[in-house]
Amino acid sequence: DRFRVSYTANTSEEAFDLALLRAAEIAKAENYSHFLVVSAGQDVMGSQSGVTPRIGIGLGTGGYRSRVGGSIGIGIPIGGTSTKTRQSLEIKLLQASSSEPNVYVADEVLRNLS
Repeated sequence: DRFRVSYTANTSEEAFDLALLRAAEIAKAENYSHFLVVSAGQDVMGSQSGVTPRIGIGLGTGGYRSRVGGSIGIGIPIGGTSTKTRQSLEIKLLQASSSEPNVYVADEVLRNLS
């Protein structure tokens, strides 16, 4: 009756909401009405941003002569920076409500986040 749910999205709020939504779907599929978030964690994953140096070396032959060349350049990512947040939830399925904090009603989560 325990599951680990993970979801990756563009923002931490979106990742958390989608992980909760998936947890509610699992609870309903397993015929449970509630679930408890036992633990939660987030990882922020980003791509390299800003200007990055590049060094290249080219080799080639052409006809009578061999050519060796080199280049130094810079790389600028198109579209700016990109970060993603991965939300992980460990959930415990419950048949009824509990006085513990972090207990969610599956039907309410589905109604509010679908």
